[in-house]
Amino acid sequence: MSLVPKKARRFAILLTIVAQFVYAAAALPRLIDLHPHCNLALTNSPIGAGPLNGANNLAALPAGTNLFAEVPFNVSGVVQLTSQQAVIARRKFPDHITGIKVDAPASRIHLLHGAGWNDLEETQIAKWVIHYADGQTHQIPIVYGTHVYDWWENEDVPKDRQTKLAWTGMNPISKRFGTNLRIYRTTFANPRPAVAISHLDFHSAKKQSAPFLLGLTVE
Repeated sequence: MSLVPKKARRFAILLTIVAQFVYAAAALPRLIDLHPHCNLALTNSPIGAGPLNGANNLAALPAGTNLFAEVPFNVSGVVQLTSQQAVIARRKFPDHITGIKVDAPASRIHLLHGAGWNDLEETQIAKWVIHYADGQTHQIPIVYGTHVYDWWENEDVPKDRQTKLAWTGMNPISKRFGTNLRIYRTTFANPRPAVAISHLDFHSAKKQSAPFLLGLTVE
């Protein structure tokens, strides 16, 4: 016969169930709302010499919450950063976007992203800065040829094993050339999973290729 009162046993079981629920909820993907940071709509044309509402755009990319390379993302627009080629094309994009709120711990960071214009292989075109709740930071480089290629179809495959082709499609301009558009999903391990991430910053390295972000998910 158990020496533990029935009420105590029931309370212990309840605590175990609650703990399991909290753990499971914490492990669920957290889709970050990028809408406050988007500076282009999917229907805008981010590159080239034409107007921003030109046909060379990502309007065919599914908006809202969808799976891309087995990871859910919430797509509401484009967070487009500048580059040398963007300046030549007279595109006025920011060189960084700061304060992307997370306010949660995470073991992995998933990016749905791409780049406009080509660059040399192994060129760092952007970086992510993780800001932790305890004030510490960590930087993640985005390297051309390793994590992304130009959004117009490139026969090469990014070298990073955690980078997958997430979406292919066409717009009226790429269709003329018989070329697909390409978006990638890259997953990074968070080196400090036990500490809450306060926010993230996205910086362009101002090289030839212009990095852009479409979705951000942590888990």
